[in-house]
Amino acid sequence: MKREIQTNKGFTLIELLTAVSIFLVVMTISLGSVLGVFDVNRKSRVLKNAMTNVNVVLESMSKELRYGRYYHCDSGTGNSVPSSVAVHIASMDADWNCTVTGGTGFIRFVSSDNQLITYRFNAQRIERRVGSSTWLRATSQEVSISSVTFQVRGETNIPPNDTRQPKVLIKIRATAGTGGEETDFTLQTIVSQRSSSY
Repeated sequence: MKREIQTNKGFTLIELLTAVSIFLVVMTISLGSVLGVFDVNRKSRVLKNAMTNVNVVLESMSKELRYGRYYHCDSGTGNSVPSSVAVHIASMDADWNCTVTGGTGFIRFVSSDNQLITYRFNAQRIERRVGSSTWLRATSQEVSISSVTFQVRGETNIPPNDTRQPKVLIKIRATAGTGGEETDFTLQTIVSQRSSSY
């Protein structure tokens, strides 16, 4: 009786190289997708942080404006400060309805605790000043502000010139990210004065 001897055959070198090549191609594609997900996640984190920062500044401005009075916007740097709130109010022009957009401009108002507050757009950032104190940066260094619009409607508390309820439109255009990976975004709000004497 003859017995057949069975031999277990392995993979040939060509089959092994083909399998390894396919595996490498699949891994390269998968790794590219994973790196892309990490990159998108990083960009979204940077954008979220920038939007949160600008939103906090916008909310802070809105809160102060809402309970403030004597809104006034103008082009320029806002560096000149009246010696008192009374002088500031007396020196205002009759034409308060103004729009300030772009490179220079400020909005000034009297806060609920009778402080003269000024916000200005300067060197790709928003700055805040109380009275004649030094300017303090309101936005973080990671955010680059490209333009700010202040638009005032209604001459606050100066009858009989304008009896409309005073409102301020604030529109901020900013850029988050650096090195060719910038993302532009815009935040906008309208603030109405919370005062019974408009």
